[in-house]
Amino acid sequence: MDKTLGVQTILEGSVKKSRDRVRITVKLINAEDGYQIWSERFDRELDDIFAIEDEITLAVVESLKLKVFGEKREAIIKRYTNNAEAYQLYLMGRFQFNKFSEEGCIKAIDYFEQTLAIEEDYAPAYAGVAEVCGMQWYVGTYANPELIEREREAVARGIELAPGLAESYRSRALLRCYVDWDFVGAGEDYRKTLELNPNDALAHAWHALWLAAMGHKEKAVRSATRARELDPLSVNGSLMSGWAMWFSGQYDGALDTALACLELDPLCSDALRLQGNALWGLDDVQGAKLALERSIAVEPRPLAYTSLCALLSMTLSLTIFFGIWNSLYRGFATQARKAWVTKKGKTPSLPKF
Repeated sequence: MDKTLGVQTILEGSVKKSRDRVRITVKLINAEDGYQIWSERFDRELDDIFAIEDEITLAVVESLKLKVFGEKREAIIKRYTNNAEAYQLYLMGRFQFNKFSEEGCIKAIDYFEQTLAIEEDYAPAYAGVAEVCGMQWYVGTYANPELIEREREAVARGIELAPGLAESYRSRALLRCYVDWDFVGAGEDYRKTLELNPNDALAHAWHALWLAAMGHKEKAVRSATRARELDPLSVNGSLMSGWAMWFSGQYDGALDTALACLELDPLCSDALRLQGNALWGLDDVQGAKLALERSIAVEPRPLAYTSLCALLSMTLSLTIFFGIWNSLYRGFATQARKAWVTKKGKTPSLPKF
């Protein structure tokens, strides 16, 4: 486990619930030799769940002999709701969003909306809504003006409620980068996010993709690597890190990341697309074609169609490509056209051969 996560210490815990009471047992273990550094048992009323969270956090900090004072201490135990139900719904939304699937995004939005129905001023949930909308726009599954308006409103409300919350600026960076094409503003927001939370794995991953797009390939690879070090079990973050490596020409690294994501979720459409593009970069055309076809079979996203059609057009003779296009892949492109709506609200026309 320590090798997988790249950590020196592991926090283990168990939770037992009985009616309105909860028992939480926590152990802090040295990952290298299994030595138990610290352990504690907490018996509390369920209404005190946030107080328990604060107790555990500060106890772990103390056991690790970390000196944390003033604003840093307050940041560690900072929370934006005292409602346990709202918090649990929010965590479920983040769990679903992390899957990076169409179904996961739909469920995530629902959980975030349920959170806001209970706690209407819960800033992290607004950031969650904004990021789901931004990701749906990015992959082209729900690209429409209403979606973007919803994203803008959520971003603005999140920053208004919590100007010191890293996720608020992370969500605005996504909006600026992929919707407004305000790359300078997006870069400023990524830097602000990481200034507020240097250990935000998702921010490092998305920042890596931005760096790659801006041509800063070495920095992009470093940021992508850092993202995976911080959270190797995040499908969403790992995928963005993998794409940053791909855009930086690091096809081996992109392929390794895709395979790691597929270990976590064998049916992750975008991991299959990343695998296909990485294999193409490594000159395994047949392997790339199979991976991209699997990506489309799992979840027919426009970007997967684009990759497949680009692969075919670049690797086959024009005569063979046009024949395949008209007999088979034209159907793929037709579906892609239906799924994709340009910013002007018009669907692109298909070429005629």
